[in-house]
Amino acid sequence: MLYLIKYVENEIALLEYESDMKSFMPIKKNGEVWQEYEEEAFWQWFKKKIDYEGEALSFAIMSESEHFSISQTIQLSKRNFIQNRTDIYQLVLNEIASKTQLSFLPPIKQTMAKQRKSKKKSPPKKESLSEYYVQKTKCYQGVS
Repeated sequence: MLYLIKYVENEIALLEYESDMKSFMPIKKNGEVWQEYEEEAFWQWFKKKIDYEGEALSFAIMSESEHFSISQTIQLSKRNFIQNRTDIYQLVLNEIASKTQLSFLPPIKQTMAKQRKSKKKSPPKKESLSEYYVQKTKCYQGVS
């Protein structure tokens, strides 16, 4: 199973990937998508909410903090639920909040076939991947 975690200004939102809808759906606490983040309490709530029984999980994490991490009591999948970078970028593009960093646990590996040269420009090194895709979306929409 794949979960998206958004962590911004000490608040956290949890979303679950729904493969039949090809989108993320929020998992609410007391009817709210966002909740205050207290590490131990959050991970206890998470395990109870999804009926966690030790199965391996995958995460996409959008965080303003480089130090946010998954509880060590959660087993991570050996490979990510979605292997195609383009697919995952499309899924999370709409979920990106400003000033967040996007990371995957476990990491998504590129296959040799996907490493072939492309005519597309890679994102400039001065901006984050999320900023690059937000800018490209604005260009596509004719906003920038």
